[in-house]
Amino acid sequence: MKKAWKAFLVVAVAATFGVVAYAATVAADAVNDKCPLKGDKVAADKTSDVTVKLCSAACKEKFDKNPAMYLKGIDKVPNTKCPVDGKAPKDSESTLTVAFCCGNCKGTFDADPSKYISKVKAKGSK
Repeated sequence: MKKAWKAFLVVAVAATFGVVAYAATVAADAVNDKCPLKGDKVAADKTSDVTVKLCSAACKEKFDKNPAMYLKGIDKVPNTKCPVDGKAPKDSESTLTVAFCCGNCKGTFDADPSKYISKVKAKGSK
C-alpha cells in the first residue's frame, strides 16, 4: 500500500508541475501583463485568443514580430483594417493572445471583444 501511495504522490506532483509550466507558457505568450479591464496583474490561466486579419504576408510578418506595437491599430474584432498599414484586410491573419486577471474579466472581454481590444496594453506599458 505504501508503494502505491508513493507512486500516486509522484504522479500528482509531476502533473502539478506540468500544469504550472503550461500555464506560465500561455501567460508568457500573451501580449499584455496587465488586465485590460481592471489593470491588475494577469493570471496565467485566463487568456483569450483574438484573430487579427491582415492585408498581406508582409504585414503578417511585421505583426508577428511585435504584435504589441500594433495594438492601437486594431479597431474592433474582427478588425476592418490592417493594424500595420491601415488597408483593408485580405487573406492573412494572426492570433493575438490576451491575458486577464480573473474569469470575470475574461468573460466580459469574450462577450464583446470590440469594446475592450483598444484597452489592451503591451507588456511593460503603464
